[in-house]
Amino acid sequence: MPAVKRNPRPGENAASDTKPDIAPDTDTGPDPAPGAKSAAPAAQETVPPRETGPRHGAGRGPTPAPPSKASGLGAGLLGGLIAAALGLGAGWLWLDRDPRGAEFDTRLGAVEREIAPLADGLDALRAETGTGLSDLDARLGATETGLADLTARLDGFETRLAQAEASAGPDGTLAREAVARWQGEVDALRADLETQAQEIAAMAEQAAQGVTQAERSAAQIEAEAAAVAARARARATLAEIEAALETGEPYPALLEELQATSPAEIPAALAGPAADGVASRSALIESFAEPARAALATARREGLSGEEGGRVAGFFRDTLQLRSTTPVEGATTDAVLSRAEAALRDGRLQEVLSELDALPEPVRAPLEDWLALARARAEALAAADTLSQSLTEN
Repeated sequence: MPAVKRNPRPGENAASDTKPDIAPDTDTGPDPAPGAKSAAPAAQETVPPRETGPRHGAGRGPTPAPPSKASGLGAGLLGGLIAAALGLGAGWLWLDRDPRGAEFDTRLGAVEREIAPLADGLDALRAETGTGLSDLDARLGATETGLADLTARLDGFETRLAQAEASAGPDGTLAREAVARWQGEVDALRADLETQAQEIAAMAEQAAQGVTQAERSAAQIEAEAAAVAARARARATLAEIEAALETGEPYPALLEELQATSPAEIPAALAGPAADGVASRSALIESFAEPARAALATARREGLSGEEGGRVAGFFRDTLQLRSTTPVEGATTDAVLSRAEAALRDGRLQEVLSELDALPEPVRAPLEDWLALARARAEALAAADTLSQSLTEN
């Protein structure tokens, strides 16, 4: 992907009295204080116009592979979350760190903070479930041992009863006496067996409830983690789209990926220009001079420039195509254009649009094509910011 050009900061280039319009205007000196007298006339340009035009990105680089999807509870799910977070970091690296670096640092930190509690909750659930099952296994083992003892005791009674029956007299007297002696012990054994059976049934029900609750908790954590992963992937994709907006490259594949992962609706201002991209800031700066000269010439011909000096001075200004290239205070067309150009170089696109929209309609007409490109860029950037806030809040 082409690197974004760094715009000159105010004060880097010294203003000159006049400046031929051979290369894109670069002077961005500070505005003179209101009410102060100028020590020298504002810098002017005198060279006839040349053909320039907004340059869109010629083509975007290879589309990064989409982050892996969360695939269930455990390592696969956490791997999807981590991959999404790394995707957000990769999208951040597409952009120049100034001025959006801090914003993407904040987004990446937010994703990490969302993922951490889910991972901790999953580990805690595993530990709790494992401990509960271990306790249940121990109790079941003890119960089985008790049942084995009772079974052995019953087997012993059966043997003794059989011996008693074998040793009974013809009238069965000894057998009845033996049964009478052992009847209480047999009843006690039966009561113990019933108690053990009830305990086993209760433990089985408790185990079933514990498993069901664990499954519900795991499903809830998995759903929450999947939602976090989807938002993280959407933020990572949005970061790449914002990088494309900076360079002017098309982003149709990124838009499709964003539509597939974003829980929020994609604004039309962001989806509309995906196929062709929007004009980059550097392209708007380079293409501003020609329509600005045309607008100023129209204002002077129509008597709408607001400049003093009469027709003769206006004729010479128009003929020489003199135009201020440093910010000038005042309501003249030349002053408005100079402030708009300075704001454009500083990246204050909304201020540019506000300045130019205040011009009379005949003067603004030569700027309409340029304004359409500038508005598309401003609206796409605003839509991306709105969507980013929505993904962060949700």
